[in-house]
Amino acid sequence: MAQNLTVTQTDTSGRPDTATQDPIDGGTTISGATAVPFKTTDQGQESPPITFQLTNNLQVQRTYVLYMYALDDGDVGAPQEFPGDQFQIVGQQVREAPAAQGNTPGTDTFQVKFKPSARGLQSAVLRISHGNTGNIYFILQGKGAEPVIQVTDPNGNTLSHNSDDSVTLPDTFLGQSRDSIFDISNTGVDPLKIESITMTSGGPDFTVTDSLAPDNPPLAKLDGQTQFTVTFNPSLGGERTGTVEIRHRDKPRDPFTIKLKAKGLAGKIAVLNPDNADSTLGNPSTVTFENTQVDSSTARTFTIRNDGNQPLNINSIAISGTHEEEFLLQGIPEVIAPQAGGQNSEKFFVIFRPTSRGDKTATLTIQSSDPVTNTFNINLSATAVAPDIIVTSPATAVPAGQTLAYHNTTYPIVTLPSTPVNPATPLTSTFTIENDDDATADLTITGITSDSTEFVVGAVPAPVAAGGSGTFTVTFTPTGYGDRTATLSISSNDETKPVFNIELKASGLKPNLIVKSPAGTLLSSNDNVPLTGTLLGNSSSPSTFTIENTGGQALTIASIQSSNSTEFAVNAIPSPVAAGGSGTFTVTFTPSSYGQRTANLVISSNDPDKSPFNIALS
Repeated sequence: MAQNLTVTQTDTSGRPDTATQDPIDGGTTISGATAVPFKTTDQGQESPPITFQLTNNLQVQRTYVLYMYALDDGDVGAPQEFPGDQFQIVGQQVREAPAAQGNTPGTDTFQVKFKPSARGLQSAVLRISHGNTGNIYFILQGKGAEPVIQVTDPNGNTLSHNSDDSVTLPDTFLGQSRDSIFDISNTGVDPLKIESITMTSGGPDFTVTDSLAPDNPPLAKLDGQTQFTVTFNPSLGGERTGTVEIRHRDKPRDPFTIKLKAKGLAGKIAVLNPDNADSTLGNPSTVTFENTQVDSSTARTFTIRNDGNQPLNINSIAISGTHEEEFLLQGIPEVIAPQAGGQNSEKFFVIFRPTSRGDKTATLTIQSSDPVTNTFNINLSATAVAPDIIVTSPATAVPAGQTLAYHNTTYPIVTLPSTPVNPATPLTSTFTIENDDDATADLTITGITSDSTEFVVGAVPAPVAAGGSGTFTVTFTPTGYGDRTATLSISSNDETKPVFNIELKASGLKPNLIVKSPAGTLLSSNDNVPLTGTLLGNSSSPSTFTIENTGGQALTIASIQSSNSTEFAVNAIPSPVAAGGSGTFTVTFTPSSYGQRTANLVISSNDPDKSPFNIALS
């Protein structure tokens, strides 16, 4: 019978192969059906498709339907509807073969692809039906590839697929790196395609470098091999972990993951927070000192902890910056060993000792062997506080109750009230010391001295808070007459006025003897005063002399003596005579013989300039 429908398939090499020709009344069995081999294909991958061509020799269009069946245990007997999708028809299941045109047959093509879902030989039956009585059968065969991946670690140990156990790589010092080589081999009966080798975690501590060729051919069956290298370059001390993922075509074992672990060896610096030992400082960070008085000091304790697994060398600790000279270091450690099962630490101190008031800053820099944080910076912040002394003169002085101007060479002058020499009750003057409202510390008076015993300083006031005040007294006890001077020195913790000097002046007062004759004439010492003559045997009327005190101290008349007291008798000596006051005494003349009679009158007093005062009487 003439061939009405012919099917030709092209295999994976491109070679055409004519299938069983089907007469119109062909049978329904597949005994002796053509076997069509597909290329061995990795599980889950698609093989190159095979193309089937139908040739229609009739002058009418032919309709045919494509069916896919499974083989029952390899039996090529009755077909069953194929439930799987390993062999897939590309395109429409119902096809049309166009009518022949003269001697030129009509043709149609379709494709079948193989995508194995399992390993090993896979089979199916392709049925091409073109009517109730016409069928063509093909047995389709393909193999799901059977590669087997095997990975060995750098020690030659065969690794299990997706094991929870980790491969331990050699410990490595920070700043260094070590390579570890892993082997991949194919122990299966089909080539093994390695698609990628990557780190899925652990970067940047772990990096992977593979040995795959640029075109990445599969590993040959039965012990084809390749390698990859894991480089451990720890970024931190302690245990580091990572995961390598190998993607490949051995589907039951894809992906193949390998857990890694290794230790980074290094000392690791941590600086504890001086304000809270349960926390650590960042790098950089700021530490603030409490307000500190000028010329005193405040210390802060810093603790360096080694959180690493190797000794931490402290190469240097230094202070730099604007006010570096006001921050001092003490007790610098050199090496901090790691402590088994924990950390180890050492302390050092920073002392703030300001020399002037105001905000102070500097930078504390710790250089260590920590390869990650070999420079640790801490900003130091502090405020130097200081008092501001103000001295006010006594209300009884000149100037009275005024703020005195400080000067380190020309001292302000304060004149205290004049006082009699060696007074029974010395005069006391009160000075006031204030601490300015803008001061930032208590004012401490460390001493008030006078360089003269005639000016005696009273009790030193207690510390004076900002805006507060205190007083002290100066008692003037002159031991001599006239102007007396002294330098008063007030020492305090005011760094701008550490010694406040004041020049003190005062006068030691004296009496001033004035003697007037009975006629009211002002006498000078050694003047002659004639008295009224008197008959022998009689006494004259008393002649009255006046004594005045124009000085500042009471005038004491110690005595008024006459060299001829028989004839010139002195009566009623005045004493004392108050400053600005006056008194009188009399002289009575009683001649004992005729003629000119004389006597010398001597007045002794506490007037340092006019004692004795002599008067010639006649």
